[in-house]
Amino acid sequence: MPQRKTDREAVLAEAETLFRQKGYRNTTMADIAKATGLLKGSLYYYFPSKEDLALAILARVGEDLRKAVVDRAFDDRRPAADRWRDILGATRDYFLETRGCLMGHMGLEMAEAALPFADRIQAFFEEWTSALAHVLEASYEPGDPRLQHTILYPW
Repeated sequence: MPQRKTDREAVLAEAETLFRQKGYRNTTMADIAKATGLLKGSLYYYFPSKEDLALAILARVGEDLRKAVVDRAFDDRRPAADRWRDILGATRDYFLETRGCLMGHMGLEMAEAALPFADRIQAFFEEWTSALAHVLEASYEPGDPRLQHTILYPW
């Protein structure tokens, strides 16, 4: 069977798509090999294990969302209300484009059985909530009733 030319980024992209569609546990290295056009054994040239592949995908997804959310949240040169609208809009757009939150989906899989990258997922959500809190703290005094309105109706 002929192999098509591929690289590490193509493997990551195909595996991420499959993880989003089928979940981590239900995606096999054979599925990923088929999607990339590689022989199953050739995948191990790029990633020694499915776990290593998942870690690389989580790092990539985390970096994408960090750029979309965290970097904007901590740009204190801009008004907090603008940052809040930007990060909510960027988050919405990202999840619509990628068809959901891979971190959330994999986090749910973690709830059933501890997988080795649960700490990576937890760190992602801690960073994300820290970014949101940073913007809100810059906007409102504790107990300000406008805070609830901003959370529910940011636009």
